[in-house]
Amino acid sequence: MSKKSAKKPPQAPAKADPQQRAAFLAQEDAVYDALMAGDNEKARDLAASLPAYTGLLGNRARIRCVAALESGLLAEAQAYADEYCRLQPDGNSHFFLARVRFANGERSGLLPLLEKALTESITPGNMVRCYNLMATIYRGRGDAASSAANFYRAYETAKKYGLDTASVEYDNYLFNSHYLPYDPAELAEKHFRYQEIAAGAGTGVCRLPLRRRENIRAGLPPERARKIRIGYISPDLHEHVVLYFSRFMLTCADREKFAVYAYDHSIEDNYSQELKDAIDGWRNIARLDYRDAARLVAADNLDILIDLSGHTKNSVLGILAYKPAPIIISGIGYFSTTGLDAVDYFLSDIHLAGADEPGIYESPLFKEKLLVLPRTHWSYSHLHPRPASCLHTPARRKGYVSFGSFNALAKVNDEVLAAWKAILERVPGSHLILKGDAFVNPLDRKYQETRLKDFGFDMSRLDLWGSSPDYLDVYAEVDIALDTFPYGGGATTLDALYMSVPVISLIGGTHHARFGYSILQNIGLGELACGTVEEYIDRACLIASDLETIDALHQNIRTMLENSILMDGRRYMAELEPYLEAIYEEYLRQEAALAPDQAKTVSQADDMKKYLEQGDNQSALAMADQISTAATDPALLLEAAEAYKKAAEAYYPGSPARRREAVNCLAVLKKLTSLKASPVGEVPAGRRGDTFSVSPDGLPALPKGEPWGLPASPSGRGVMSPDMTERMPASSLLSWAEKESLDFRAETAALCNAVAELTASAGDSNLIHQAAEKAVSVIRQLYNPVPYAYDREDIRRRFQRQAATPEEETNAEKTAGKIRLGFLSPDFSNTESAKTIFSLLASIDKQRYFLCLFFTGKADGYTAEFKGIADEFLDASPLGLDSPEAIAREIRSRDIDILVDLAGFSRGGQTLPVLMYKPAPLILGDLGWNPAAGLPEVDYLISDRFQIATPDYPAEAPLEFYLEEPGLTIPVEAVIDTNDTISLADNQPFPEKLLILPHSPRPLPKEASPLPGPTVPLPEDGLTPIDTLQAQAAVRYAPYFEQGIELLLNRLFTALLPPEEVQAQYKALSDTCRQLTYQGNFSAAHNPACRLSGFEQRLTPDDRGILGNIFARTGCTSKAILLLRPLLNTAAWLLSTAGARPDFLPEPALPPVEKTQRRLSVITETAANLGLPAPGALTKYLYLLAEAYHDRCHHIQTLIAAYLGLQLLGEDTSDYPVDDPASLINPLDAAPCGTEDTPELAERRTMLSDLYMKVGIKLLDLSYAQATHLFYRRSVELLPPANRGKIYSGWLMSYNFGGMSPEARTSQHFRYNELLAAVKKAVLTPPKKRPEKLRIGYLSNDFRNHVMFWFIYQLIAGYDRKHFSVTCFSLNKIRDNFTEMIEDQADSFISLAGKDYAEQVKLLRKNPVDILVDFSGHTVDGAVSLFAARVAPVQISGLGYMTTTGLKDTDYFLTDEAADPPETNPEQFFSEKLLYLPSMFCYTGRSDVPVPEYAPVTKKGYVLFGSFNTFRKINDNVLKLWKEILQQVEHSRLLIKSQIFIDRECVCHVYQRLAYLGFDTSRVIIEPATSNYMNRYLDVDIHLDSFPYPGGGTTADALYMGVPVIALKGTEHSSRFADSFLTAAGVPELLADSPAEYAAKAVALARDIPRLDQYHRTLRNTLLNSKLMDTPRYVSALEKAYRRLYDEWYDKNTISKASPTG
Repeated sequence: MSKKSAKKPPQAPAKADPQQRAAFLAQEDAVYDALMAGDNEKARDLAASLPAYTGLLGNRARIRCVAALESGLLAEAQAYADEYCRLQPDGNSHFFLARVRFANGERSGLLPLLEKALTESITPGNMVRCYNLMATIYRGRGDAASSAANFYRAYETAKKYGLDTASVEYDNYLFNSHYLPYDPAELAEKHFRYQEIAAGAGTGVCRLPLRRRENIRAGLPPERARKIRIGYISPDLHEHVVLYFSRFMLTCADREKFAVYAYDHSIEDNYSQELKDAIDGWRNIARLDYRDAARLVAADNLDILIDLSGHTKNSVLGILAYKPAPIIISGIGYFSTTGLDAVDYFLSDIHLAGADEPGIYESPLFKEKLLVLPRTHWSYSHLHPRPASCLHTPARRKGYVSFGSFNALAKVNDEVLAAWKAILERVPGSHLILKGDAFVNPLDRKYQETRLKDFGFDMSRLDLWGSSPDYLDVYAEVDIALDTFPYGGGATTLDALYMSVPVISLIGGTHHARFGYSILQNIGLGELACGTVEEYIDRACLIASDLETIDALHQNIRTMLENSILMDGRRYMAELEPYLEAIYEEYLRQEAALAPDQAKTVSQADDMKKYLEQGDNQSALAMADQISTAATDPALLLEAAEAYKKAAEAYYPGSPARRREAVNCLAVLKKLTSLKASPVGEVPAGRRGDTFSVSPDGLPALPKGEPWGLPASPSGRGVMSPDMTERMPASSLLSWAEKESLDFRAETAALCNAVAELTASAGDSNLIHQAAEKAVSVIRQLYNPVPYAYDREDIRRRFQRQAATPEEETNAEKTAGKIRLGFLSPDFSNTESAKTIFSLLASIDKQRYFLCLFFTGKADGYTAEFKGIADEFLDASPLGLDSPEAIAREIRSRDIDILVDLAGFSRGGQTLPVLMYKPAPLILGDLGWNPAAGLPEVDYLISDRFQIATPDYPAEAPLEFYLEEPGLTIPVEAVIDTNDTISLADNQPFPEKLLILPHSPRPLPKEASPLPGPTVPLPEDGLTPIDTLQAQAAVRYAPYFEQGIELLLNRLFTALLPPEEVQAQYKALSDTCRQLTYQGNFSAAHNPACRLSGFEQRLTPDDRGILGNIFARTGCTSKAILLLRPLLNTAAWLLSTAGARPDFLPEPALPPVEKTQRRLSVITETAANLGLPAPGALTKYLYLLAEAYHDRCHHIQTLIAAYLGLQLLGEDTSDYPVDDPASLINPLDAAPCGTEDTPELAERRTMLSDLYMKVGIKLLDLSYAQATHLFYRRSVELLPPANRGKIYSGWLMSYNFGGMSPEARTSQHFRYNELLAAVKKAVLTPPKKRPEKLRIGYLSNDFRNHVMFWFIYQLIAGYDRKHFSVTCFSLNKIRDNFTEMIEDQADSFISLAGKDYAEQVKLLRKNPVDILVDFSGHTVDGAVSLFAARVAPVQISGLGYMTTTGLKDTDYFLTDEAADPPETNPEQFFSEKLLYLPSMFCYTGRSDVPVPEYAPVTKKGYVLFGSFNTFRKINDNVLKLWKEILQQVEHSRLLIKSQIFIDRECVCHVYQRLAYLGFDTSRVIIEPATSNYMNRYLDVDIHLDSFPYPGGGTTADALYMGVPVIALKGTEHSSRFADSFLTAAGVPELLADSPAEYAAKAVALARDIPRLDQYHRTLRNTLLNSKLMDTPRYVSALEKAYRRLYDEWYDKNTISKASPTG
């Protein structure tokens, strides 16, 4: 090897010098600190950056191992553990290796490694952990003795080396001792030893001084003062079995009597959040040591603290040892005494305690008194959705009885095994199912199998199953559950009963051995609890011999449990709470009975001073309480008063705690004034020898401003305060106490409510402003706020953050490029304004804004919905933010850029004092809820032009023009704002300015937005639906609101920074947006574009186009609309200008092409002269605008933008030939285009095609089907043949709405094959053996919340799983809970969404099925074209599309005889063979809707006709017929409910259309579709179907809601859906043969109220018993057809394969 190619050996790392070593160890500590704080990512980063030093390499590997392990990166942790062992092979590294392997699922195989580690060099801490891990492994495999022994060794080791984990290991030892045979007295004695261990072996654990109840409640309003403050402390306030038993305690308390707090010693989850929302205060103490946690609990001044852990994992007993509450109760979560003197009571019940009556009892086995409840000491609530219970005993299915136990194997001792073996021997053929952790790991399983085999069990009758998340489902295999003893089941017993499985239990002699007995007694099955082992065996065998009894139990146990007190949280708490009240009252009596001990007051004063110096105000106040009660020495009382003051000043002004201490201080001062002067030298007992004189007015007789001036006492006290400073002047101290004892909140509320009342009464505005000004002045004097300041550097920093791209993100909060937007309100709950607030917040652009909500009200169920839309949600109450300054500090700490106040003077002015601290550089108020506040800290009040009339905002001007197409002239009058600017105005005489927006966030009142029709209440949809008028208003408002924010921030920026810097920032943003747009990186361009849009006055039309492009590409359609919308007016003006030029007028003989060219030249010339974008560029912007409008369901605006875009490019469809139904022009006949296009021309064609399609779609939405066909056809023609399929399907579908004969429509569908001629078909051969189980595939775009769900769910949920398997192929990216329901029922669920045709075909072939059923046809985003690749032997369509697919590769079409009567020769209209079913559809009814009880006319006095069909189906012929019906039924009304009416312009347009047709529009109600539309059927008397395209899901829904449907019989399949529905539903009499009969039937039924009422009362039951909802019959018929069709294919292809060929 040459020297040049030789590699140098790696150099060994340098050895660390002392300084480097110290830095290494400090960084190691930082890793552990980060892990303790829950910041695993930071811990890994720190561990990764540890330097490599000789001698510390093993440490580095260990630390990285820990960081990876805590982060769940097991493979990475394993690699570091191996490296650690290689570098430092000792007991420590071997322990870490075992720990990682344990996390990877290994168990008993680790015991040799751990035993080896204990023999090597190992630290005491790791030695303890070794014993702990060994104990855990032994317990998991069911070896209780070895487990307990190793936990005890862990405890002894920790004790020996003085480790603070000794008490934790003793907890483990005590818990596991219950698995072993024991003497109750001996076990109790072991628990009693815990008192000594908890005391810390002399480390000084002592009880905290507690305050007197009287002082705690000082200054509280009566409703709060009388509440008992109860706290729950636990390591299990998250998804944990203990929460099953404690959840009701926190959520079902009587909130009139109790204030509830929780102390969580764990990592929180969603269940923790649910608890937080239900209680008054939540504290997470997981990262506090015992003493600090105890002090935090004590600071909340609880009356009762309930422990929910005992000696379980992560026990909190070390906290309880400090006695942080006067009354402490245990008993939930653990089953034996805590052994602590500090715990007063232990929850029990008469069954557990063996008591005859409830009450308080002593027990030698408990340190605590037993609080014995009359029925149950706990309750049970399940956290997860539970599976249905098994209503029949599995023995009937399996032929033998299965006993079962899912308890931990450690509970299964030899006595239990002997009983179970005896039961199996006495019940012939019976099996025993054991399920647990011990059967997961092979070595553990072998241990148990050996144990069971040695015990003499017949192993063939044992079913040993490992634990699994779906363990509840396994109860369906169990006939009878067998409890363990003496350590019985708790949650496992309740789970078994919840699954309706009877449980045989043994009544033990101790508290925890009687859990099963208590549970069974409480549900009325006490006979299943047995007194002896022999009785236990006999009872199990007796029940096993009677399958009828087991059946009865399986059918009733869940109901018995659900109806018992165990699962009735309110009833349980109503039984527990009187006992809590009683023991609290007893404590108060004892506290009051204690005679004041004046002799202690001096030492208490000394202690008080010491606590104050240490900053322990809580303990100091406890001493002050004692002194103020017992002392008569003025000097001591003065010290107590000043202690109250000093402690009070630690709280924020106006907080209840500050007021409380002020009231206590005032009480002491009053006591001082009541003392009579004593002669100097006379020193009564317990005094320091001070004298004190009183003036006639009761105040200390001292000059104002002088010190108290009391003579010195013998001990030298009396003139100096506890902090050794001169005493406060008498009058000042008294003045302070009097002011601070005021209820600031009540004073503020009184002032603000007065202003709000004046405002509501619409009184004199000057009077309102004066009242507001006075209120603000008084509030400011109360709180004396000091506003936060913001300098130039702070504003510059914010601007740079807000304008950053995601790639520049560096801050830990991940908000670079975002504006931190805060909303402050007491109304994030079920309040009148919640809906408006929610809709606005839900519409905020989350890419641009980091949304923080600051809540000052009372939480309820709606509050959780607000939390769901916020990036950060702060609820002031649980966080203890009980004053304005505290709330302001929290807001300020979150670096909020703009804070919006949503309350003002409403709701008692809760937020006004917060605003006075100026917690954000820009503060906005909402003028919609309150008058101007006169606060200089508030910069702007948000208003709109409907509230503030200004000359700058003229009324909206409609843009009027006509869409003139062959056979169609549509007047389009759309409201397009001619002034989209945002105005700033002064608000004299107040300091706030006005930000005036063009729209309101609320639905406009009738007078502001006149729409014809009767006044009807809006449907109540809760907060979340996006399809309400409120949501529409908010969506419309949001972009203006956001743009206003950008403008205000830019104004703040430009006001503080030099002009040249502002210009530089503008140019930099503009360059960034253009560069990123050019690169196609729109996501990175989004936030800079938002910031650039704030420079409103600088934006050119091209700027707007670029920004609109960015926003459209990033999904911010509202922003795109706002930026691009003015270009609509530009385009319309250009077109009108071109049309008005004299030289533009063409001669009659001028060719269309030349006409177009001349017009385009005029437009181009005009645009160039005015500096406007060229027509091509302008069309691109209009194209983007049309996309944005389409996404926002603005149908009319989409139509206008797309139509103008076509006109700008010279498209003139007026000369395009009209469709002739007799000789239809097919777009496939047009000359192929696009094959030789340049990229620019191809882009233009694609854009044109899309514009034509959008015009077509929107015309179809408005039910102008004839014009729709033309635009769709042109859209197809513009595309190359390979890209035509999707739009051709849309063109085909549009003809189902009318305008084409059945014969012509069929022929056009057949031509669909031409587009797929090049698709390569698979050659499918049958398997060698005919499959017994067929694979069925369902292909759909609608596995989601869609009308088709209610027709396909039963096919997927109710199929024969023995003979069929089901795979769902989804075409939609949308996933919701409906998707999950389908996914849960199918055998597999595969997404094809977002994949191209080839990828979809590949996936289908990779997951083959025998029969593939398409549910989409030619509907939007359907994929019936996949059939052309022959992806399954049998291919079927029929349910999701209204006529033939036209594909020769679709084999069958699902139908019934009503939809396709055989005598009419229907197959002439199908490329498929017809597959007849009993009913074409099988409808699934909803369980969440009410049952109809009467016809609405019987209550309202008039008939309401209704149609919930999509408006596309409602053509002029239908409307004219409906008008006739209305005219014949006096006072009747018509409700039209459809999705397009979320667009206000569509509502206006349809009302105009109805008026044109002669309707009395005051009798027509138009509503958008809503999520609770089923409930709206309860207001409808008669549903009117459309024709020729009838309703589908709406017909079934109406019938299900008791509404009769009048329908017209069709002439072929697509128009006969109603024939099928009404015939299958058993009401064919509602079908009419002609339009005249249709009207006659509707009128006759409307006039026959009794008959109509009878329909409403009976239709639900009629439907439930009809073919339309007979799921078993439908599925059976379909599956028989599946088998027949597949067998025919199989036989045909098998025979063909076997036949000789030529």
